[in-house]
Amino acid sequence: MINLIIALVLGLIHSLSFYHGVLPSWSYAPIQMLSFAGLFYLLLHSGSAKKAFLNAYVFGIASFCSSLYWLYISMHVYGHMPAIMAAIAVFLFSLYLAVYYGLAAFISAKLVCLIKRESDTNNLNTKTTERDSKLSYLPINSYTYWLTPFIWAASITLAELARGYIFTGFPWNAIAYAYVDTVYSAWAPVGGMYSIVFVVSLSSALLAQVFYQGTATLKLRSGIQFISVLLISWGLGFIQWWQPHGDPISVRLLQTNVPMEQKFDPLQGIERIYEQFFLAQLPASDPARPPEVTIFPETSIPIFQHQLDTQIWSDIIGMSSKTNS
Repeated sequence: MINLIIALVLGLIHSLSFYHGVLPSWSYAPIQMLSFAGLFYLLLHSGSAKKAFLNAYVFGIASFCSSLYWLYISMHVYGHMPAIMAAIAVFLFSLYLAVYYGLAAFISAKLVCLIKRESDTNNLNTKTTERDSKLSYLPINSYTYWLTPFIWAASITLAELARGYIFTGFPWNAIAYAYVDTVYSAWAPVGGMYSIVFVVSLSSALLAQVFYQGTATLKLRSGIQFISVLLISWGLGFIQWWQPHGDPISVRLLQTNVPMEQKFDPLQGIERIYEQFFLAQLPASDPARPPEVTIFPETSIPIFQHQLDTQIWSDIIGMSSKTNS
């Protein structure tokens, strides 16, 4: 029960890494890594795959319920859904999203136990296996001590990948978001945000193992591995992954900051669309380099194409021809 309470608190702390604009940006990465290190520490003390699932599941519920507060605002304030129904919807959605963290912990614990059992069998050390199975922590020897962080990192990465794609996916509040302005962002050119997820999950696990039961040599090895990953990440930042091709182009980016209550209003929505058309046709700041590409905001036209008057589409085509962009 104590572990579940700790998991709940860690999940709430973890959610703070997504409160952009509330906390200083430099704090997001430490908050995420330390809370995830705490979760991995709980995983090591779970004793079984079932308990590992419960600890990670509670962690996920707390994290998503707290960090997805904006869904409540969207549904209640702008969607006019009753407050209690909006709160229940966010809670139920968090129950679903937390399953991915739970499954990652379950799979990790199962694999660690299987590898430990196989290792002990090969070493004819079955007596140790029987003793370890009664302990409150996952049975770990020197072989699985270094392997467990990699299993955890791979499981979490697959969980994040599945969360981003299954049932059309919900990749918001991804772990990698907290590391945009850190040395770990250098992994993005290697494998996108999921390579960042793997590396930071590995780092948090190695950090947790420094404080886990084991010999001083094993703890020192985990500490050295943690520092090594950090240094490799720092070194990747010096690699030039791309080369400019052709001449630069001029781009105009529109951001009208339309209030939500106006964007979806049937009367004011069309006016807001034409405001963006007006901005798109303003004279260029550098007449010698007019914009070749004009980028409109996300959902600048907040209705389906078949619901939009054909005249508006004609105006869009005409605007493109007029500005030659």
